[in-house]
Amino acid sequence: MVFRTVLFTAVCVALTVFCGLGTALLMRRVSPWVRAVIAAVLVMVWAMPAMVAASVFRWLFDADFGVVNWVLSRLPGVDLAKRNWFTDPWQGFAVIVAVVVWGSLPFAAITLRAALAQVLPELEESAVLDGARPFQAFRHVTLPVIRPILLMVTTLTAIWDFGRCCTG
Repeated sequence: MVFRTVLFTAVCVALTVFCGLGTALLMRRVSPWVRAVIAAVLVMVWAMPAMVAASVFRWLFDADFGVVNWVLSRLPGVDLAKRNWFTDPWQGFAVIVAVVVWGSLPFAAITLRAALAQVLPELEESAVLDGARPFQAFRHVTLPVIRPILLMVTTLTAIWDFGRCCTG
């Protein structure tokens, strides 16, 4: 029981922070109107009550009328008609992780987007001019600037996801 709780929390936190950082980096690169649309969608997801999100995911993965089964069954060689995702413990675990990450992602993405806004473009530009590759510039310039916020997001996500696991 303790192992599953720790595993659940670790997987949810890792996916939330990774996807949140990816979304924040994406929002940094797109045009302002696309950024506004992404931010609006994130706020709507964040405002969605947990029970509504759970019901939506239960419907998406339903054995009889689930959208996921229908979409995946359209792929060549895949037959998932009447597939119950909750009979196998690991598949059920994955669906529940998806629900939690879905609910936690907006906080991480919006907060990390704000942190990325604090990175001076001149610092990144000078690193690239000095010969740094994009990942090196991110690792040695961007990451040190956003590290305190990244640590805060990771800590708060761990607390919230652990609470979801133990109360749900």
